[in-house]
Amino acid sequence: MWNSSPKKRTKMGSPMPPDSGYRRPRLLVAGQDQFGYLTDSYQYVLHLRKEFDVTYIGWDYGLPPITLDGAAVRHIPRTGNKLVRYAAFLRGLLTEIRRGAFDVIILSHFWGAGIYPLLGLNRNYIMDVRTGYVRASNTLRWLFNRGILIDSLMFPHVTVISASLGDYLHISSRKAHVLPLGAEDLAIPPKRFDSMRLLYVGSLEFRHIDRTVEGVARFMRENRGTLPITYDIVGFGPPEVEDALRRQIAASGCADLITFHGRVPYTALRPYLERTTIGIAFVPLVDHYQCQPATKLFEYLLAGMPALATSTEENARVITPANGVLIPDSAEGVYQGLHTLRNNLGSYTSAAIRASVEEYLWENIVAHNLRPYVLQLLSARAAAPSTHHDDIVPVHTEKGVP
Repeated sequence: MWNSSPKKRTKMGSPMPPDSGYRRPRLLVAGQDQFGYLTDSYQYVLHLRKEFDVTYIGWDYGLPPITLDGAAVRHIPRTGNKLVRYAAFLRGLLTEIRRGAFDVIILSHFWGAGIYPLLGLNRNYIMDVRTGYVRASNTLRWLFNRGILIDSLMFPHVTVISASLGDYLHISSRKAHVLPLGAEDLAIPPKRFDSMRLLYVGSLEFRHIDRTVEGVARFMRENRGTLPITYDIVGFGPPEVEDALRRQIAASGCADLITFHGRVPYTALRPYLERTTIGIAFVPLVDHYQCQPATKLFEYLLAGMPALATSTEENARVITPANGVLIPDSAEGVYQGLHTLRNNLGSYTSAAIRASVEEYLWENIVAHNLRPYVLQLLSARAAAPSTHHDDIVPVHTEKGVP
């Protein structure tokens, strides 16, 4: 049975005060992203750092550094050719694991992650799977997804973004735990729906964002002067994809209303969410996108704005007439969806939109899903009969929490 849903929002428990028999559990979160540029791992660290001694290890992409008080952030230089830097990453992570004495290790999946549990340094390993392979090649998708499956066999514990993704990847439901996608409560003021300020945030690679530009531009040309309409695109992709997008915007006849901003770090998104009123969650309607919601969908909704979302299975679990519109993955779908949104503008309220997805606040997901899950692993390990558990931390919990 799949383990999943976050519960109603409450404040996370305060960390236990230190005493003679207690130290904070040591938690390592690691992956191949620079800290702060993958939302999920950033949120794990943000919400667990007061109760756990948290370290993050990732690759250094040379992006502006992001830090958090109460968390140690270490980066491995990304130099040399692909093979050299990959080997350096694996070796650097192993060095940190050996000297860190971590009680729990969460590895955001990367190719070859399965070697670490085999080394026997710590059996509280968790492999965190946020996505399957989403590029176009069927052969590469099969190979990469089988790689995820093989790596998962080496881990005692696996978290996945949805039960359907776990099923798609053939990960055993007996060892996997659903840790859903979420968003942060940015306390953005309620929206006024007297304009259509559109926002797309996400990857540009293999997403066909050009279709949104085509559909939005057509809607703008037909409705210019009737109500304020703009479209902000935040994200990045291969240079040729970005260049093609810029050319399309320039030729759209609406270059004064459509703006491509490029890469913006997660921590700098607030101004975009404040000044826009409609989010676009656009992914192609193909099998490998059906099992995961668009990354920014919950951020749009928790910012109090309705979403125009392609009708994947996971998006359809979230979008209702009260918080958005589901569309096909075409320019025509975008165009028609914008007409529906315009007709519904008077019925939307930010409070109702937020309430529809409150359970997906990162604070709730970590407090009521990830935190109890990690504490349960610590308790199980401490209780297991072994002669090698002298270093295990006694687990302090709140009443009613494992």
